[in-house]
Amino acid sequence: MAALKYMGAGFSAGGQWFAGDAAADIGKSTNEQFQARAGTRRAVAQREAEEERKNGALIASRAIAVMAANGGTTDDVGALAQLGAIQAEQEYRAGIRLWTGEDEAAGMEEAGAIAEAEGKAKRTAYRFGAASTLLSSAADWYEPAAKATGWKADPKAKKGTINNPRYYGKSSIGNPKYGWAADPKYKGAT
Repeated sequence: MAALKYMGAGFSAGGQWFAGDAAADIGKSTNEQFQARAGTRRAVAQREAEEERKNGALIASRAIAVMAANGGTTDDVGALAQLGAIQAEQEYRAGIRLWTGEDEAAGMEEAGAIAEAEGKAKRTAYRFGAASTLLSSAADWYEPAAKATGWKADPKAKKGTINNPRYYGKSSIGNPKYGWAADPKYKGAT
């Protein structure tokens, strides 16, 4: 019956691991979609700016036609000033269209990058969850296994060390009489 419990923990950890991968994949896919939309938005902005420039050329052409129909000339100072103002206004409008498109595209790219980072963070969290599930299951297994084998930690050993002669002989871990801790070439040796 205990084996089923540990198998369940393994499947749970595996599910968490794959859920993390799926979250990262979704984040990456979302980022790619935002990147594509940003490129489309830039293209639309360029087209809108070109339309503004065409409208400016049409307005300037109409102004020239009106000036000529009224008997005026198109090369005097007043006419040139009017045509220059029309052209400047249309370039300003084209620039606004380009800037708006670029700003929206940058926002989309940022949203995509955030979505991808979120996916990666979720993958990390799911992997920690998987590790936690496995460690929790291992801890549940360890206690009865230690009792069944008669393993007991040496009460004189430093906390967190292994010192069990029954399984490891004289352990060099945490025991300054044996192993690297007794070697004088290592700093802190006694």
